[in-house]
Amino acid sequence: MRYTRFYFGLVLFLLIAGAFFFYLINDTYVEAVYQIGEENLVEENGDYYLILDNRKLTLPERLYDEIKWEKNDEYHVGYEYKSFSKNNGDVVMLKKYGYSP
Repeated sequence: MRYTRFYFGLVLFLLIAGAFFFYLINDTYVEAVYQIGEENLVEENGDYYLILDNRKLTLPERLYDEIKWEKNDEYHVGYEYKSFSKNNGDVVMLKKYGYSP
Protein backbone atom coordinates (compact mmCIF):
# COMPACT_ATOMS: atom_id res chain seq x y z
CA MET A 1 0.00 0.00 0.00
CA ARG A 2 2.84 2.34 0.85
CA TYR A 3 4.52 1.86 -2.54
CA THR A 4 1.23 2.41 -4.35
CA ARG A 5 0.94 5.92 -2.89
CA PHE A 6 4.55 6.62 -3.74
CA TYR A 7 4.15 5.53 -7.36
CA PHE A 8 0.86 7.38 -7.70
CA GLY A 9 2.50 10.56 -6.39
CA LEU A 10 5.48 10.07 -8.68
CA VAL A 11 3.28 9.54 -11.76
CA LEU A 12 1.15 12.57 -10.86
CA PHE A 13 4.25 14.71 -10.39
CA LEU A 14 5.70 13.57 -13.73
CA LEU A 15 2.44 14.33 -15.54
CA ILE A 16 2.22 17.83 -14.09
CA ALA A 17 5.92 18.53 -14.73
CA GLY A 18 5.61 17.21 -18.29
CA ALA A 19 2.59 19.37 -19.03
CA PHE A 20 4.36 22.44 -17.63
CA PHE A 21 7.51 21.71 -19.67
CA PHE A 22 5.42 21.15 -22.81
CA TYR A 23 3.75 24.54 -22.26
CA LEU A 24 7.12 26.27 -21.82
CA ILE A 25 8.64 24.90 -25.01
CA ASN A 26 5.70 25.96 -27.18
CA ASP A 27 6.89 29.54 -27.67
CA THR A 28 6.90 30.47 -31.32
CA TYR A 29 9.06 33.34 -32.56
CA VAL A 30 8.32 35.07 -35.86
CA GLU A 31 10.59 37.62 -37.50
CA ALA A 32 9.63 39.26 -40.80
CA VAL A 33 9.28 42.57 -42.64
CA TYR A 34 5.83 44.15 -42.48
CA GLN A 35 4.32 47.31 -43.87
CA ILE A 36 2.82 49.06 -40.85
CA GLY A 37 0.16 51.73 -41.11
CA GLU A 38 -2.33 53.30 -38.76
CA GLU A 39 -4.80 50.51 -39.55
CA ASN A 40 -2.41 48.01 -37.90
CA LEU A 41 -2.27 49.87 -34.58
CA VAL A 42 -4.93 49.76 -31.89
CA GLU A 43 -5.01 51.59 -28.56
CA GLU A 44 -7.18 50.21 -25.77
CA ASN A 45 -7.14 51.54 -22.21
CA GLY A 46 -3.71 53.10 -22.66
CA ASP A 47 -2.17 49.88 -24.05
CA TYR A 48 -0.95 49.60 -27.63
CA TYR A 49 -1.53 46.60 -29.87
CA LEU A 50 -0.18 45.75 -33.30
CA ILE A 51 -2.37 43.62 -35.58
CA LEU A 52 -0.21 41.33 -37.76
CA ASP A 53 -1.05 37.96 -39.31
CA ASN A 54 -4.48 37.99 -37.62
CA ARG A 55 -2.81 38.24 -34.21
CA LYS A 56 -3.28 40.97 -31.63
CA LEU A 57 0.25 41.61 -30.37
CA THR A 58 1.04 43.66 -27.29
CA LEU A 59 3.27 46.57 -28.29
CA PRO A 60 5.39 48.17 -25.54
CA GLU A 61 5.29 51.96 -25.44
CA ARG A 62 9.04 52.22 -26.10
CA LEU A 63 8.53 50.38 -29.41
CA TYR A 64 5.41 52.35 -30.24
CA ASP A 65 7.47 55.56 -29.99
CA GLU A 66 9.86 54.22 -32.67
CA ILE A 67 7.15 54.10 -35.35
CA LYS A 68 7.42 57.00 -37.81
CA TRP A 69 4.25 57.87 -39.69
CA GLU A 70 5.35 58.02 -43.31
CA LYS A 71 3.84 56.37 -46.37
CA ASN A 72 4.90 52.82 -47.24
CA ASP A 73 6.90 52.30 -44.07
CA GLU A 74 8.35 48.84 -43.74
CA TYR A 75 9.50 47.54 -40.39
CA HIS A 76 11.49 44.52 -39.35
CA VAL A 77 9.27 43.03 -36.63
CA GLY A 78 9.97 40.17 -34.25
CA TYR A 79 7.21 38.79 -32.05
CA GLU A 80 6.53 35.70 -30.01
CA TYR A 81 3.39 33.85 -29.07
CA LYS A 82 2.36 30.57 -27.50
CA SER A 83 1.12 28.07 -30.02
CA PHE A 84 -1.80 27.34 -27.67
CA SER A 85 -3.10 30.93 -27.89
CA LYS A 86 -2.44 31.80 -31.51
CA ASN A 87 -4.24 35.13 -31.49
CA ASN A 88 -2.18 36.87 -28.78
CA GLY A 89 1.51 37.59 -28.42
CA ASP A 90 4.17 40.19 -27.65
CA VAL A 91 6.28 42.32 -29.96
CA VAL A 92 9.91 42.00 -28.86
CA MET A 93 11.70 43.80 -31.71
CA LEU A 94 10.73 46.60 -34.09
CA LYS A 95 13.14 48.42 -36.42
CA LYS A 96 12.63 50.48 -39.51
CA TYR A 97 13.57 48.22 -42.43
CA GLY A 98 16.90 49.17 -43.98
CA TYR A 99 17.80 51.45 -41.05
CA SER A 100 21.22 51.07 -39.49
CA PRO A 101 22.31 53.36 -36.65
